[in-house]
Amino acid sequence: MSLLYEAFRKGTGPMTVYKNYKRAHFLSAGAQAAVMQRDLVQWNLTQMREHNIETSGAYLEPLLALRKGMGSWNSMVSGMSAEEVADMEAAKGNLEHYQTIYEIFEYCEELNHTMNILQTRMAGLNPTLAMNMYRASSASSVEKLWPEFEKCLEAYYVFYDDFEGHAEW
Repeated sequence: MSLLYEAFRKGTGPMTVYKNYKRAHFLSAGAQAAVMQRDLVQWNLTQMREHNIETSGAYLEPLLALRKGMGSWNSMVSGMSAEEVADMEAAKGNLEHYQTIYEIFEYCEELNHTMNILQTRMAGLNPTLAMNMYRASSASSVEKLWPEFEKCLEAYYVFYDDFEGHAEW
């Protein structure tokens, strides 16, 4: 029988069933984030995009659960016992910690992607490569690319300084 049929038979309304479903999903996402954190910190910082593609965005799911849960936090915890609220708070803490780790990795991956693009543009000036022999672009000159390289390096060092004392770094 369906979940709603059982709920109606017991005298529970559909909104209560939905609220319980949201709570269970939030707790499940918190547990999932605690497990996925270990995967994230074992990756190379350049693998975020590939892992998200391979898993159909599974590493984004805890972040979405956190955003949805924080939008309706008061309604989710209303009517709960102190122990249940403590469990929800622990799940929220896991999800926020996961979000911090994910954002660090996402930023590093984007910075690495930008550096690869700059390197490819610089390699476009190499006349020994067959496709570059008759092609030249002033936009890919060292003088034009150097400020972009400096910005990437500055972003890297600022990032490193900001997260030097962070536990996951």
